Amino acid sequence: MARAAKQRDERKTRKEQAEANRIRFGRTGAEKKAEREKLKKAERALDEKKLDHPAPLPDSSDKPD
Repeated sequence: MARAAKQRDERKTRKEQAEANRIRFGRTGAEKKAEREKLKKAERALDEKKLDHPAPLPDSSDKPD
């Protein structure tokens, strides 16, 4: 019977630790989605500000003599 009580206590301790970890480290699905949207928006804003590179100038070695 002592073993069963010990296992029950260990199980309870693990559950409490898991709950504390969820609170400490976990994020809700809504928080994760908001973060993804924020990153996408920032990436689009950066892409809009990029300059297009002009076509390279032809080399003088490519000209016929």
